[in-house]
Amino acid sequence: MKNIKKTVYIYGLANSVSDVKNSTADTLNDNEFLDFAISKLPRIFQNSKVFKLLGLNRLFKKYLYVENRYLTFDATERMKKILKKEIVPNIEDSDNSVYEPSLKLSLQSSREALREWGGNVQDITHIIYVSSTGFQDISLDLIRQLGLRHDVEKIPMIFQSFQCGLTALKLSEQLARLNPKNRILLVVTEMFMNHLQFDSIDKPTFIMNLILGDGSASLVIGSPSEISYESKPIFELFPVQSRTIPNSQEDLGIILKNNNSLITFTNRLQVKISASLLPFAKTLVDKCTIPLPSNNLNNFEYILHTGPYFVLRANSKVTKKDLRYSKDVLRKYGHVCACSAFFVLNESRNSKYPWKNDYGFIMAFGCGIIAEGAIIKKL
Repeated sequence: MKNIKKTVYIYGLANSVSDVKNSTADTLNDNEFLDFAISKLPRIFQNSKVFKLLGLNRLFKKYLYVENRYLTFDATERMKKILKKEIVPNIEDSDNSVYEPSLKLSLQSSREALREWGGNVQDITHIIYVSSTGFQDISLDLIRQLGLRHDVEKIPMIFQSFQCGLTALKLSEQLARLNPKNRILLVVTEMFMNHLQFDSIDKPTFIMNLILGDGSASLVIGSPSEISYESKPIFELFPVQSRTIPNSQEDLGIILKNNNSLITFTNRLQVKISASLLPFAKTLVDKCTIPLPSNNLNNFEYILHTGPYFVLRANSKVTKKDLRYSKDVLRKYGHVCACSAFFVLNESRNSKYPWKNDYGFIMAFGCGIIAEGAIIKKL
């Protein structure tokens, strides 16, 4: 049974993105792609007079909110080729295409997180590699290239869902409580766009093709010990918990097909998630065995993974928070899936808008619908 009295800290946190910058404005200025994009909008917006009145880029910016994202390829050209059937993605090619880029991103984020931690890499006892966008485990290469010791405990979590970064955070937190000498390197890397087939009749997949970005986030986690050369921790992590949302199995899913993956969601998605957000936050507070300065949910920061903008907007409405950090990440990087919550956490400490409260909630939602979350304290 885990000892929840032990303090758990995040000592290092970093993220990285792919090399190819994809601008939403550039995509929407491509007339060939635009004809198809317009057909996926509600009928009222397909009227040319409406477009002239509203302005296309302005309309899509409001609908998607994403200004830029980073991928391993030019998304507009790839999507056009798939629409024309010039290329047909398949699982093998897609999976092979992400291995080297995933390793590159993972090394970038993990090296930066280790540098911030300040410890000796030989003191890392566990490495957890997480991805919802591939079947291959790159952690063996990470162990070799990072110089981790040969008996480091390796825990891969492959082809999970969008909340799996926090699922792995829960495992990391529990391992840290078991032994103060444990130091866990958590690496979460996503390249979902490589696995998506662009289906002309599938609206959810179309939307996700316009907002998904590549990225990697790494954290170093542990409990206080006698390691003198560590840097000061940056966040205190309280026990991570889970919550399933009833009657929501059809509202968000990932379908694995012969040649690709499809992301599916219903029009109920934002309602299901936003309606469960505050009850889940209250559960985190009520179950917390460590004294908190306040039980008022308004006195917490909300570090929420981004998801599509319509979900983020609904979450902002129910929390009565602007969710600035989440919006900034979605605007600058797109939705980086399981990395997203950690991108938002990192954004929050580097933003020109500091935390208004010392404590916050970090949350992510995935297929099922399942939520993972924890209380965190900024140090």
